[in-house]
Amino acid sequence: MNKKISELTSASNVRYNDIVMILQNGQNKQATVDEVRVTNRELITLSNTINSNENYTLPLKYKVGNDSLEVHYCDTKLKKGVDYNEVGSTGQVSNTIQFLSSVGDLDMSAVDGFKDFEETLEFIVRGDYNDN
Repeated sequence: MNKKISELTSASNVRYNDIVMILQNGQNKQATVDEVRVTNRELITLSNTINSNENYTLPLKYKVGNDSLEVHYCDTKLKKGVDYNEVGSTGQVSNTIQFLSSVGDLDMSAVDGFKDFEETLEFIVRGDYNDN
Protein backbone atom coordinates (compact mmCIF):
# COMPACT_ATOMS: atom_id res chain seq x y z
CA MET A 1 0.00 0.00 0.00
CA ASN A 2 1.40 3.39 -0.95
CA LYS A 3 1.47 6.14 1.68
CA LYS A 4 2.01 9.87 1.59
CA ILE A 5 4.72 11.32 3.81
CA SER A 6 2.02 13.16 5.76
CA GLU A 7 0.48 9.78 6.60
CA LEU A 8 3.71 8.56 8.18
CA THR A 9 3.13 10.60 11.32
CA SER A 10 0.85 7.95 12.80
CA ALA A 11 2.33 4.51 13.47
CA SER A 12 -1.07 2.93 12.80
CA ASN A 13 -0.87 4.18 9.21
CA VAL A 14 2.56 2.67 8.52
CA ARG A 15 3.45 -0.90 7.75
CA TYR A 16 6.90 -2.36 7.15
CA ASN A 17 7.94 -2.07 3.49
CA ASP A 18 5.12 0.33 2.50
CA ILE A 19 6.22 2.29 -0.56
CA VAL A 20 6.33 6.06 -0.17
CA MET A 21 7.41 8.92 -2.40
CA ILE A 22 9.99 11.25 -0.94
CA LEU A 23 11.68 14.35 -2.31
CA GLN A 24 15.45 14.06 -2.34
CA ASN A 25 17.70 16.73 -3.82
CA GLY A 26 14.74 18.17 -5.71
CA GLN A 27 13.81 14.84 -7.31
CA ASN A 28 11.05 12.41 -6.49
CA LYS A 29 12.27 9.05 -5.26
CA GLN A 30 10.43 5.92 -4.21
CA ALA A 31 11.46 4.43 -0.89
CA THR A 32 10.15 1.83 1.49
CA VAL A 33 9.10 2.89 4.97
CA ASP A 34 12.13 1.16 6.49
CA GLU A 35 14.37 3.43 4.35
CA VAL A 36 12.48 6.54 5.45
CA ARG A 37 12.70 5.57 9.13
CA VAL A 38 16.48 5.77 9.41
CA THR A 39 16.95 7.28 12.84
CA ASN A 40 20.71 7.08 13.27
CA ARG A 41 23.52 7.47 10.76
CA GLU A 42 27.20 7.95 11.55
CA LEU A 43 30.05 8.44 9.08
CA ILE A 44 33.57 7.89 10.40
CA THR A 45 36.86 8.58 8.65
CA LEU A 46 39.35 5.94 9.74
CA SER A 47 42.57 7.15 11.31
CA ASN A 48 43.73 3.79 12.73
CA THR A 49 43.73 0.20 11.52
CA ILE A 50 40.67 -1.81 12.53
CA ASN A 51 41.68 -5.43 12.96
CA SER A 52 39.45 -8.23 11.77
CA ASN A 53 38.05 -10.74 14.28
CA GLU A 54 38.25 -8.24 17.14
CA ASN A 55 35.36 -6.37 18.74
CA TYR A 56 34.73 -2.93 17.28
CA THR A 57 32.62 -0.42 19.23
CA LEU A 58 30.13 1.53 17.11
CA PRO A 59 29.18 5.15 17.81
CA LEU A 60 25.49 4.10 18.00
CA LYS A 61 23.31 1.21 19.15
CA TYR A 62 21.30 -1.36 17.21
CA LYS A 63 19.23 -4.44 18.02
CA VAL A 64 21.00 -7.73 17.34
CA GLY A 65 19.34 -10.01 14.82
CA ASN A 66 16.57 -7.76 13.50
CA ASP A 67 18.46 -6.36 10.49
CA SER A 68 18.33 -2.82 11.88
CA LEU A 69 22.07 -2.28 11.25
CA GLU A 70 23.71 -1.54 7.90
CA VAL A 71 27.50 -1.18 7.57
CA HIS A 72 29.30 0.46 4.63
CA TYR A 73 33.07 0.54 4.09
CA CYS A 74 34.24 3.15 1.57
CA ASP A 75 30.71 3.34 0.11
CA THR A 76 30.41 -0.45 -0.28
CA LYS A 77 27.65 -2.14 1.70
CA LEU A 78 29.04 -4.99 3.77
CA LYS A 79 27.15 -8.25 4.28
CA LYS A 80 26.25 -9.42 7.76
CA GLY A 81 27.62 -12.91 8.38
CA VAL A 82 30.09 -12.57 5.50
CA ASP A 83 31.95 -9.31 6.16
CA TYR A 84 30.95 -8.65 9.77
CA ASN A 85 29.06 -10.24 12.66
CA GLU A 86 26.80 -8.56 15.17
CA VAL A 87 27.98 -9.12 18.74
CA GLY A 88 25.37 -10.01 21.35
CA SER A 89 22.31 -12.21 21.78
CA THR A 90 19.36 -11.94 19.41
CA GLY A 91 17.05 -9.15 20.57
CA GLN A 92 19.74 -7.53 22.73
CA VAL A 93 20.71 -3.90 22.14
CA SER A 94 24.41 -3.69 21.26
CA ASN A 95 27.00 -1.27 19.96
CA THR A 96 29.59 -3.88 18.99
CA ILE A 97 30.41 -5.78 15.80
CA GLN A 98 33.36 -7.82 14.50
CA PHE A 99 34.74 -7.37 11.00
CA LEU A 100 35.57 -10.77 9.55
CA SER A 101 38.71 -11.90 7.75
CA SER A 102 36.80 -11.70 4.44
CA VAL A 103 37.34 -7.91 4.56
CA GLY A 104 40.66 -8.21 6.41
CA ASP A 105 42.15 -5.46 8.51
CA LEU A 106 40.66 -2.11 7.52
CA ASP A 107 43.70 -0.05 6.55
CA MET A 108 44.60 0.93 2.99
CA SER A 109 47.41 3.37 3.90
CA ALA A 110 50.19 0.88 3.03
CA VAL A 111 48.71 0.02 -0.39
CA ASP A 112 50.42 1.70 -3.35
CA GLY A 113 48.35 4.64 -4.61
CA PHE A 114 46.14 4.73 -1.51
CA LYS A 115 48.33 6.66 0.93
CA ASP A 116 45.95 9.65 0.94
CA PHE A 117 42.79 7.65 0.27
CA GLU A 118 40.03 8.59 2.71
CA GLU A 119 38.69 5.37 4.24
CA THR A 120 35.24 5.68 5.70
CA LEU A 121 32.84 3.54 7.70
CA GLU A 122 29.17 4.41 7.64
CA PHE A 123 26.71 2.91 10.10
CA ILE A 124 22.98 3.15 9.49
CA VAL A 125 20.44 2.04 12.09
CA ARG A 126 16.71 1.78 11.51
CA GLY A 127 14.94 2.23 14.81
CA ASP A 128 15.93 4.09 17.97
CA TYR A 129 17.89 1.96 20.45
CA ASN A 130 19.89 4.68 22.21
CA ASP A 131 17.66 4.70 25.31
CA ASN A 132 18.09 0.95 25.89
